[in-house]
Amino acid sequence: MEIRAAATGFAQPTSKATEAGEAPAQVYSPRVHAPQTRVAAPRPRKGAVAKPVAISREEEYHFIHADLRRLLITAGSLLILMLVLLFFVEH
Repeated sequence: MEIRAAATGFAQPTSKATEAGEAPAQVYSPRVHAPQTRVAAPRPRKGAVAKPVAISREEEYHFIHADLRRLLITAGSLLILMLVLLFFVEH
C-alpha cells in the first residue's frame, strides 16, 4: 500500500491510527516534476560547407525551364492517371 500511496499522492492510514480510533488524515502531496532540459553539445562540422556559386542568367533560365517541364510532365501524367481511374471506377 505504501507504493500505491506514493503513486497516487495520498497517504494511507496507518494501522496504529485505526486501532486508536482516530480519523485518518489524508495528506495530499502533488508530484511535481521539474522539466528537464538537455542542451546538445555542439558537433564539429563534417565535410565541405556549401558555397554560393554565381551563374549566368541564361543558366538560371535553363534550370527554371527544366523544372517547369518536369512539373508539367508530372501534373499531366497524374491528370491522365486520375481520368483513367475515374473511367474504370465509374463503370
